[in-house]
Amino acid sequence: MAENPLQEEVLELARKALNSFISQWQAHGSDLHAGFELLESRFIVICVDESKAGASGCSIDSLMRFMQGLEKEIENLLTNRMLVAWKATENSEIKVEKLHQFKMKLKNGEINSDALVYDNSISDLYQFHHQWKRKLKDSWASKFL
Repeated sequence: MAENPLQEEVLELARKALNSFISQWQAHGSDLHAGFELLESRFIVICVDESKAGASGCSIDSLMRFMQGLEKEIENLLTNRMLVAWKATENSEIKVEKLHQFKMKLKNGEINSDALVYDNSISDLYQFHHQWKRKLKDSWASKFL
C-alpha cells in the first residue's frame, strides 16, 4: 500500500517494473505464475497461482527487495506494515494513517464503526475478494473499538 496516492506517471513506471519483475520471478528455479493489479492509486496486489509452483521464503524475500527498490525509485512508502488504509464511506477518499494515529482517531470518535478499512495481511484470493475491504466493526480493526 502506498503511503501517498500514486500519480499516473508513477503508476506507469510501477507497471513496467512489476511486469519485468514478475516475468522472471522464481521459487527454487521454477517460474512463478503470478500477476498483479494496481488498485485505487494506492495498492499493489500481487497473486501467485500456487497450484503450479508455490512462493517460498527466498521468492518472497526477492519480492520484498524489489518492492523496497521500487519505494526508493518512486519516493513513496509501499512496505510499511504500520499504516492503515480506510475511508469513511464507499465513495469517499482513502486515507492512510499510522496505526497509532488511526487508534487515536477511533478513540476521539473521528472514525466510526461503519468506516471501511483495508486488510493488507490477507493471503489468498478468496480473502481478497471477500475480506480485503470491510466495515471497521467487522474487520481486524474492531479490536480497537
